[in-house]
Amino acid sequence: MNNTSSTERLILRKVTVEDADFLLELLNTPSWLEYIGDRNIHTLEAAAEYIINGPLPFYAKHGFGSYCVELRDSGTRIGMCGLYKRDNLNYYDLGFALLPEYEGKGYAREACEFVLKESREVLKFQSLLAITDKSNLRSIQLLERLGFQWKGDFSFENNPEILNCFQLSLVEKTVAPPLTIVITEELTLEQKATVRKIWNSVYPDSLVLPTADDFDLYLEPLGKQRHYLLKDLSSELLGWGITFERENNRWFAMILDDSMHRTGMGTVLLKRMQADQPQLSGWVIDHKNAVRTDGKPYLSPVEFYLKNKFTLESETRLELPTISAVCIRYNHENN
Repeated sequence: MNNTSSTERLILRKVTVEDADFLLELLNTPSWLEYIGDRNIHTLEAAAEYIINGPLPFYAKHGFGSYCVELRDSGTRIGMCGLYKRDNLNYYDLGFALLPEYEGKGYAREACEFVLKESREVLKFQSLLAITDKSNLRSIQLLERLGFQWKGDFSFENNPEILNCFQLSLVEKTVAPPLTIVITEELTLEQKATVRKIWNSVYPDSLVLPTADDFDLYLEPLGKQRHYLLKDLSSELLGWGITFERENNRWFAMILDDSMHRTGMGTVLLKRMQADQPQLSGWVIDHKNAVRTDGKPYLSPVEFYLKNKFTLESETRLELPTISAVCIRYNHENN
């Protein structure tokens, strides 16, 4: 993301604290309050804090973010357009908003088309999402003109409001659908059944859990459990992660449905757990002798974890009749 870019009629640049007066105006327009929400920004000081705690650290973390949109011929600030990231969604999403007097003139589309081009050609993203209020017809129509397709209903964590979720593929190959991560301290019976089904289909046959009681026996001794459920918009469970306390350390386990392999969703789920836990330990099978229940070889995920900033402790091993594994550890302070 360049500090400043331009299109035929617009300049798109990074937001600075000097834009506090403009953000104060934009965030209190009727359309922003109705379709995006009240951010409780009513003073210049609050607007400056909003920028300091929002766009600026996002730039620092991701290298890109939201643009302040200006008219090229006059420098007048007219809106915002760019990319955002929700912790519980698997892709970045496109967001945009203009002052009312500049709506309906094609500026939003022009800005969005620049962001999409940059996402495809510079950032090399495979897909983008867009989240809209159900009644925001102007935004819905623009997204459809840009090629986005409605994928289903979506709600943010701790907010029951039902929103639209749109998706745009930026590559020719098939991409994973919109997925969300739901966090819970306890699994329902239905969730346990689905997790056990995935477990038995992807783990080696020596680790199969034949009954629901077997899964409960696995979970029972694990302290301070935190479950991460990877779901599609129809709430189908496609992946599961867990972190838990054992011997004063935070441990984890993670599995994905076969349909999610090689889609990047393993990294998304793992990074969500890493964001919550500064340290994680786990056991990983590191040999080629394991076989799944379908007769296929179990492929060791050691390389996957090494790519995601885990270290291998070769001298620490778990040797049981059912499993031979090596210890891996993640430490945020070392990354």
